[in-house]
Amino acid sequence: MLYSLLTRKIGFLFFILSAFPLFAGTMEIKIHSDLPIAETGNSERVAIFNSRKSRKSEAKVWVTIEKKPIPRKEFILVEPPKAEWAHGNVWRVEDVFDDKGGIDQFSKLVVLDKASDWGKEDKFSATVTYYQVREHPLPPRRDGSPEDNGPYFAGSDTKSLVVVAPEVSLESVTFNHVPGNSDSDGVDLRKSYSDPDFVGPEWSLAGTQPVAYRAGVRPTVKVDFKIRPSRLNRVRAKAEESGMGLTWGISESWSTSSSGIFSGVTAVSPQIDKGYVSWKWAVTGFNGVPAYGWDDVRTTTVSVYKILGQPQSPWKEGAGTQKPWTDALDFAIEKCGTKGKLNEKSALVMATAALHKKPYCQHSSCYSHGGAFDFSQYMREGGNVNCYDSAAGLTTVAGLIGIRIFPKEQTRIQGPLPNTYWSAHCYGVYKNLVYDCCSALNLVNGLDFYVYQKLIKPRVDSEIKDLPITGIK
Repeated sequence: MLYSLLTRKIGFLFFILSAFPLFAGTMEIKIHSDLPIAETGNSERVAIFNSRKSRKSEAKVWVTIEKKPIPRKEFILVEPPKAEWAHGNVWRVEDVFDDKGGIDQFSKLVVLDKASDWGKEDKFSATVTYYQVREHPLPPRRDGSPEDNGPYFAGSDTKSLVVVAPEVSLESVTFNHVPGNSDSDGVDLRKSYSDPDFVGPEWSLAGTQPVAYRAGVRPTVKVDFKIRPSRLNRVRAKAEESGMGLTWGISESWSTSSSGIFSGVTAVSPQIDKGYVSWKWAVTGFNGVPAYGWDDVRTTTVSVYKILGQPQSPWKEGAGTQKPWTDALDFAIEKCGTKGKLNEKSALVMATAALHKKPYCQHSSCYSHGGAFDFSQYMREGGNVNCYDSAAGLTTVAGLIGIRIFPKEQTRIQGPLPNTYWSAHCYGVYKNLVYDCCSALNLVNGLDFYVYQKLIKPRVDSEIKDLPITGIK
């Protein structure tokens, strides 16, 4: 009898449905997945794979009847509900078998086993239908016509789920993303006086540029990702660094869009240094939905300088040719021996001693009395310098690594030989201590100012004034 009922004409089923509207829509289904689910604003549900490395390459997508069909009184289901699946054939889909070896019609297995599977999405939908019939059929009517015993189309529901397999690539990292202000990111740089400024990103697929950081700054970096498919626009990321003994890392946080500002874990340590630093980037979760495990994306390596503080006069951030040069940083850190120094005094002592080795010549000058200082010439090997050059050179080196010293010009002092006098001499002063790297005198490295005055024996009419350095080239 059931077989004959099930094979009635479709037109008769629609007639019965209209005659018994209370039976329609009595079931609600929802497609689930063992993946994290994102609910979108248009009521679309998205299941998100995490990564090809940290998860298995398979994930089940199954349909569950959340509201079981309840036949009205004196009715029973003709047969269990049936599910009919549809999808876009983007990935390989396999049947799932139940404990008895039969096909579980309410489950499908999605398999991603090729690199080309990632960065795509597929939409899975399922339609579930079921029918009910009177448990005890009614006899024919008095006129002999059959009674309405069913089967009655009791309900049908269709739901869908978008399954996304994200593909993330790191496009660029900008370390100095706020030019002119190194309070939370990198220091403005150019290679030399005549070269153009370095403009971020400092790391990109096209190449790299150097970056410099001040001690005490907790770095922030701007990172740009490329995320596919396009419906995904936010990602959670972090980075672990290696090289130069750093510990700042990049803390775990969500991007604001396909790009984001990520903060360092700790501040830059107070140590002058130069080297290469690598960041190993990893991502997890998309569009605000957490996921399982981390996917290693890429390792980025850049050249990094560490200085003690904000560049001081005559250097100036955001000021064209007066912003720090990497050629000058190489000179200050390597040639002047300040690499590894942890404080200002130790760095000054080392730089003063190194610059004292430059040969003296009274008439050789990189410094112009108009205030301009040719630091490019001063850095060259083998050049002779006088006391004006020496004071300006030490001031420039110190200012570059974040130390503010004051170059002084003093007139009418005793010369290096007995009974000789100089019309003028120049030196640097830092916290009432004198640093004099002019090789015409013995090395003066951190001598008390008043003791130094006794050493150089100024005349009564001696005058001390600031040595202006209005620009460097």
